[in-house]
Amino acid sequence: MTDSAKVIRLEPENQRQVRARLARLPAVIHSLNDLGQKFLASALEAYFDAADDALFDLADKAQTNNEQNAFFDSMREVRVQRKSVERRFFDMIDDAFSRLAGEDSRNAAKADGELSAEALSLVQNEDLEQLVALESTVGRAMREYSAVLQGIADALSRILPVEINEQKVPLSPAVICGSAMAQIKRLDIDIKAKLVLFKLFDRLVVSRQPELNQQMLECLEANGIRVMLSRRVASEACAADAPGAAMPTAEDIASMASAVGPATQNRAELLKLLSFVQRLPLNSDSANGLDFERVLASVQNRRGEDVDIGRLEKETMGLVQMLFRYILREQGLAEPFRELIGRMQVPVLKMALLDEQFLVEKRHPARRLLNELVAVASEWQTGDVLVGDEPLLNFMRGTIDRIQNQFDSNPDVFKDALADFTSFVDKEKRRAAVLERRTIDAEDGKARAEQARKTVAAEIQLRTMAYHLPELALALINGPWSNVLFVTGLKYGFTSAEWNEQLRVLTDLVWSVQPCAGRSDRQKLIRLIPDLIARLRRGLDSISYNPFEVAELFTGLEEIHLARIRGELLAHEQPPEESVAEAESGAAKPVAPTSEQMTVPPELPADDPHMVMVNGLAQGAWFDLEEGEGKDLLRCRLAAFIRPTGKYIFVNRNGIKVAEKTRIELALAMKTGHMRALDHSMLFDRALESVVTSLRQAKVKAPLDLDGKK
Repeated sequence: MTDSAKVIRLEPENQRQVRARLARLPAVIHSLNDLGQKFLASALEAYFDAADDALFDLADKAQTNNEQNAFFDSMREVRVQRKSVERRFFDMIDDAFSRLAGEDSRNAAKADGELSAEALSLVQNEDLEQLVALESTVGRAMREYSAVLQGIADALSRILPVEINEQKVPLSPAVICGSAMAQIKRLDIDIKAKLVLFKLFDRLVVSRQPELNQQMLECLEANGIRVMLSRRVASEACAADAPGAAMPTAEDIASMASAVGPATQNRAELLKLLSFVQRLPLNSDSANGLDFERVLASVQNRRGEDVDIGRLEKETMGLVQMLFRYILREQGLAEPFRELIGRMQVPVLKMALLDEQFLVEKRHPARRLLNELVAVASEWQTGDVLVGDEPLLNFMRGTIDRIQNQFDSNPDVFKDALADFTSFVDKEKRRAAVLERRTIDAEDGKARAEQARKTVAAEIQLRTMAYHLPELALALINGPWSNVLFVTGLKYGFTSAEWNEQLRVLTDLVWSVQPCAGRSDRQKLIRLIPDLIARLRRGLDSISYNPFEVAELFTGLEEIHLARIRGELLAHEQPPEESVAEAESGAAKPVAPTSEQMTVPPELPADDPHMVMVNGLAQGAWFDLEEGEGKDLLRCRLAAFIRPTGKYIFVNRNGIKVAEKTRIELALAMKTGHMRALDHSMLFDRALESVVTSLRQAKVKAPLDLDGKK
């Protein structure tokens, strides 16, 4: 089977996929990539010139002939491989940028893996020296430029679908050095020369990181992306307020909502009162969010207390209510989980009052936990709770109970709950991944078998359509010999010598049962029959065909061959003229159009926006699928595209196949609204972006209007 019949994964495997992923990134990322390519191209030119001189000097100063020859060989190797090294280096930089569109767990694990003692013990000495050199250079550079790179990472995380850290900034020392080391390791040169090249790279390229960092900052600022290098210099680094900024900064929140600030005199009493409210069985799934002021007023009246709530605290309540109003109105959130997510409102309000970084820092444990909870809930659909998804549902409910019961003023409760929840979810995802792998393997096998059946049928039709065959010969060809061709094609491939040999047997068999035109044909048939029977027997034996049926087939075939040698017609056989006319009539029958010809009907051309959207879909994209009138929406995830059948395979959150669509079916479903793509990016961050953008546009000067009225 050729590679075209394999499952085509919708994740980055080659340069075509890298380019496709890059195309989905914002324009500012392309600007950064162009900037980095130009900067590194200039730096590499100086580096290779210096490397040539350095290796020549080392060869000139070598103490032995062997050492001198090694350096000369290294110099020649570097010269020969220079263009290839540069090309692969920039391909790796492109790949680093493409991962900003999303990264699978294997790549992430590989990129984030630390250089442990166990790992070091498994590599050869030469590899160990190179790894140590890499770790030393990267560690020093990342420590030296950590503040700037972290600021850039935070800025990029605000406009990207994935959260990144300073290690994953595509132009960070970690990425640049890793790409360089990968290419240096591939060179067929002495280890001493490799270390010299890497140290030279450190001195001539990595040392220019501050210059590159400055260019990145300027590029981001020119594109309206504010980079907060530190709280002290944030206003200086981002002087202009970018109206199109993707995420709010600390200044946005402080100036427009005034929701974070120093503790007021009565904040301690307010937090104590909120801790009491946190444990009450409130109806917290309202689409408008929890009206904190009304709830607090009611509780104070019942308890006979009078806590003075300051303006800053009221505005914080308003901001949190607006955030949850956005979250609870999210269409992708399954109905049974709105109440669960709603129960997080009071703990989130307390965290916003206790820690101003909660609304600013994307990595804040409470914020990450809320995003994780919403992400899991978004993968669910109403029917799932009825078909055995209780373990994860119960763990999610237990996590929220834990927050409500244990969170007083210690934020570590969120940190511990986040660690436990993500660990449990990862185990569930690994189980689902196993089922998904089996699903895709089954679909792959089905596609290969279907393609093989079509190929066999086409070859048989090609070799028999012009002939009138005896019934026994037709039964042999369309039955056991069809299976022989099928098994041979799958086992050896449809271009192999074994496949071609079985096709020749088919051709000879068809010819052998035709009437002989003359003496030469009869002599040829007499010579052919023994070899043909032997080849037929070997083929049938290869599929373990029933030996008794083989004997019956060969007995009948022998009778046909004898009749052909004698020039006799078989029983019920038509005269040759009628046979030819029937064959010609059959050949003139219209052939059904292939699936490729039907892929794009006239009413939906290839450049239709929905066809273009389908072509750009990535593995893991989530959808709501409407299967029929009155039925619940089916929430599913795109698992793979099977090229031979042209089908997109969709699975549920457990990795079980729930739907399959061709490209045209999928495009039409999206066009008619029967299939709707879901946004599974971090919902809390999107809510914060929406709220602050609304505040900025409305230029709110009064406390927040919780009813959404002016």
